[in-house]
Amino acid sequence: MSVHSFNAGLSWRSAAVVFLVLFGYGMKASIVDTSAVMSDLALAAANDVETAVWDTTPPTATSIRITNGGAASNAPDPGDVITIGFSEPIDLTSIKSGWDGTATTITVTIGDNDKSYSDNDTVTFNVNLGIIDLGGAEYTGKPNTILDASMVWNDKQDKVEITLGAYSRDKAGTTTARTDATFYPDPAVQDTGRISIDTAVTPVKTDRHF
Repeated sequence: MSVHSFNAGLSWRSAAVVFLVLFGYGMKASIVDTSAVMSDLALAAANDVETAVWDTTPPTATSIRITNGGAASNAPDPGDVITIGFSEPIDLTSIKSGWDGTATTITVTIGDNDKSYSDNDTVTFNVNLGIIDLGGAEYTGKPNTILDASMVWNDKQDKVEITLGAYSRDKAGTTTARTDATFYPDPAVQDTGRISIDTAVTPVKTDRHF
């Protein structure tokens, strides 16, 4: 957080004094007590200082959760919900252009054995959200599983909630293992002050996902 101060302006009393000096006598020469005027201006400045406070702390991802809401347990299928929490309100247009937080359609891909994540299966999105390392395999086969999904913003909890919909391609697998799902936020994500997210903060959830 950064704190900055500024002078909000003269008090009405100071403004009245200046007005009378300049205009009260039709701009005619007049004799005024300049020490009194300066004293009044100093008092006005002391009384009229306001403090502006703004946030310079980058937002972070705080939680990741993948819950079963479909017919199959421990397998990605329609009805399952992916919830990602943030530390503060997010500029939703940094996730998807023009998004206002209401339900919008996106695509979710369950990737098979991603070499960049120790051959674990992953979850990716066709918007600027991030990637989830599922911490294990068997959630999908080759080729990858692709589902349509509905994404909404929960403004009371600062969370993105994604409900999986119909398969575009169904190669979903099943696993009963408890794995560590780790969310890596997209660096494009920003808060409402246009401050980019801290990508070093990567929340983890250990569970049986989907």
